[in-house]
Amino acid sequence: MGKSLTGHSKWITNMAWEPLHISDNEQSRWLVTASKDASIRLWDAITGKNEKVLTGHQASVTSIKWGGQGLIFSGSEDRTIKVWDPKRGILCRTLEGHAHWVNHIALSTDHVMRNAPPNKKEAALSPKQRYDLALGAEAEERMVSASDDH
Repeated sequence: MGKSLTGHSKWITNMAWEPLHISDNEQSRWLVTASKDASIRLWDAITGKNEKVLTGHQASVTSIKWGGQGLIFSGSEDRTIKVWDPKRGILCRTLEGHAHWVNHIALSTDHVMRNAPPNKKEAALSPKQRYDLALGAEAEERMVSASDDH
């Protein structure tokens, strides 16, 4: 058993690993957690140390995704999605429009970043090659969100 990650003042609601293809030496060392305390924390999973605290949400952070282009997406009960640069520890933008809190976020590249290769051909590719293949000709990662609004 590893070390407990202590720092949030309320329970953790969601977490995500840094994608393998953007990590150092293709090792997933970084973990991001979302919490009922309205904060996001970036952890070094090897040392268990909390490296950064990202704040800006006004209510519980319900969903978190670490995108393949290095950005973190967080959805909250404050009805916003925030986009973060974890390397610099800054908020890049706030997306508004939901009438109810954000329950879930999904990225168009989730399937390739979170699952094993489906066949021998893809298994021979590096994580970065698999990610680039999933992006396709558009070379853009797309995000969608779910809410209880209609």
